[in-house]
Amino acid sequence: MRRQIQRIVCMHRVCTVRRQLKKLILLTNSRRTLQTNNATKHRLSPTFFAYSFIKVGLVTRKMNFRKGTILNQRYAYEQFAGSYYNVLSFHAFDKQTDEQVLVKGYAMNDPRVNAHVTFFERCDGIKGVPKMVEVFDMDGNTFIVLGHEGIPLGSILRDSLFHCSMENTYRIGFRLFRIIHSVHRHNFVIRDIRPQSVRCLVNENEELQVSLSNFGLSAPISPPPLQPSGDNPIANGMFQSLSAIRGNPYVPIDDYIAVVFVMLDCQGVNPFNANANQHMTLLQKKERFHSNPYGFLPEACQWIADIYLLLEGMREDGNFQHIDVMSLLNKAVPGVKAQSAITFRHNPANGHLLID
Repeated sequence: MRRQIQRIVCMHRVCTVRRQLKKLILLTNSRRTLQTNNATKHRLSPTFFAYSFIKVGLVTRKMNFRKGTILNQRYAYEQFAGSYYNVLSFHAFDKQTDEQVLVKGYAMNDPRVNAHVTFFERCDGIKGVPKMVEVFDMDGNTFIVLGHEGIPLGSILRDSLFHCSMENTYRIGFRLFRIIHSVHRHNFVIRDIRPQSVRCLVNENEELQVSLSNFGLSAPISPPPLQPSGDNPIANGMFQSLSAIRGNPYVPIDDYIAVVFVMLDCQGVNPFNANANQHMTLLQKKERFHSNPYGFLPEACQWIADIYLLLEGMREDGNFQHIDVMSLLNKAVPGVKAQSAITFRHNPANGHLLID
């Protein structure tokens, strides 16, 4: 009898422990779910707080904005856009002009501020480059306000299952080449050309305009700038040239090569994707493409490889000529004019835009 009682007591204790463990597990999971839901709610809430520390050297400044916060008595904070390399970006509404703007916040002593401002002052008026609206200081930070219109090409490609027509790829490339040529004539290289930095806007004449939006890495052509450190995913990313990935000084040809890779992306061709051939480094993927670009393209798009090899040949010869690139491009697609209109479908009611 005593042994039966001991066995019953022992089983009771085991069951009690099990129940306590189950309660603890349920409580832990419940807290994790609550934390996840709260985090999601924070990201999606219309009253989202943009809360960021910007660190440059020994300077740390806090920016804390709720939707509707007015900056410099003019800009109404709307939505957080991202924090990248100690630069906080957010969308705002300009109450003075009734237009959307992009605001970038830096620590006041960040040397990139002067470089950024100099670029926009010298490139003011270039078609395809946003206008710098204002620069102001507030609470120990410096803010640069830029015009911001249109939808990123990368988002449009995502909605189009990462493909647009060969003819529109041709037209987009032509327009981007003209923009970067204008920037180069003002003695700057851009260094950040990718689908997400290309913006598309339907103007009042129902024509699709193409522009560039990210100039945080722009630098004077001379002396040729070196690429940022290896942990910069854009400066050392899949839309950079083989030469840039190898760490060589950045030259105007590298901007053109970036446009070539944007055109590849428009055709759903991305030999540098991190999810493909994971056993290879990005450098190895670049070298493989460089050795035979024709092997990655369908017959109708071989002209993209022609342009790539022309550019790399000019690099080797040390004799870059924009007019030769445009001459080849103008003859690349028989029956299609590079200047002709980009065809698209647009719903003004919801802003949805697809490129054919």
